[in-house]
Amino acid sequence: TLGPLDTNSEWNALNVLAASLWHPYSTTREQERNRLTYNSQVTGFLEWKILDGLAFKTSLSATYGGVRYHSFWNSVRNYGYPGGDTQPAEGKYKTNQSFNWVTENTLNYNKTFGDHSVTGLLGYTVQENKYEDSNILSASFPNNAVKTLNAGKPQTAESTATEWALISYLARATYAYQGKYLASASIRTDGSSRFGANSRWGYFPSASIGWRISEESFLKDTEWLDNLKVRASYGVTGNNQIDDYAAIGLLKYDSYTLGGKVIQGIYTENFPDKDLRWERTSQVNVGLDASFFHQRLNLAIDYYHSVTNDLLLNVPIPAITGFTSNLTNIGKLQNKGLEISLTSVNIKGPFEWSTNFNISGNR
Repeated sequence: TLGPLDTNSEWNALNVLAASLWHPYSTTREQERNRLTYNSQVTGFLEWKILDGLAFKTSLSATYGGVRYHSFWNSVRNYGYPGGDTQPAEGKYKTNQSFNWVTENTLNYNKTFGDHSVTGLLGYTVQENKYEDSNILSASFPNNAVKTLNAGKPQTAESTATEWALISYLARATYAYQGKYLASASIRTDGSSRFGANSRWGYFPSASIGWRISEESFLKDTEWLDNLKVRASYGVTGNNQIDDYAAIGLLKYDSYTLGGKVIQGIYTENFPDKDLRWERTSQVNVGLDASFFHQRLNLAIDYYHSVTNDLLLNVPIPAITGFTSNLTNIGKLQNKGLEISLTSVNIKGPFEWSTNFNISGNR
């Protein structure tokens, strides 16, 4: 067995430098690391049944967490090989924390009148996220005993802070007659702080219809048919997954040399765009669902056609502008395809055997 130290109190390591490795025991003695991770979450809701079939619900969820990290490297650093290196001690402190909260408020209606079933929903949602971090590095500590950062000379001190918010309004209604004629419609409006001041709001409607043919009188008593349904839908969705401040001109410090002197300056980091807006995807779906022989055989067919407008892309621009690229709504993408899925339950009992077949095409 090879111990960490030899008889001369030198590290027992064989050509560690050639392998670009550090002695693990040496690292634990020459560097101190302390990390604290904390997380907390609170969730609650209230529900009020106003009338039969009518209820109001409000909920609130909040999370808070972060990391605190402190390290100190002694002035004598052997790295696990004899001789090692000697340089001023170094201390580092990093911290980050985030706070996110979301509240949802909905008014729900659900009622059946004979053969007619109606549901409705009105909703309002607010979400906010805040994040900040800092990084401080100090060096040239007078000794290894005092390890607070102010005992050394500051080398770097950096911090960042970001936040974003999203507000949403939602309305949805569904209708069914005798469980065989189905219809629904909804409208959603979202406002995101990530977009330009002129285009922060996006409007996203959707609608669908369905016909359960197997419930019709001419098929209802068919023993080999369990379910036969045709459906169609149209909907619009939005995408806001961009940087929190992509639409505004951020200022950044930098240095340059003028007359043999290093000068600090401020420049605009990105191109501002007040008209930067939501990416929108419109999609049409037409499908058929069927099951046969007491659900031993199941078939699903779907045809879809989607078009994405105002794709968010970074477009190269002339360097004379002071920028290399600009995030803008310029792209368009189209997809359409067919998906077929067939499932069979061949043996059912203590021993089961099922088969799945899928085929799809997209262009």
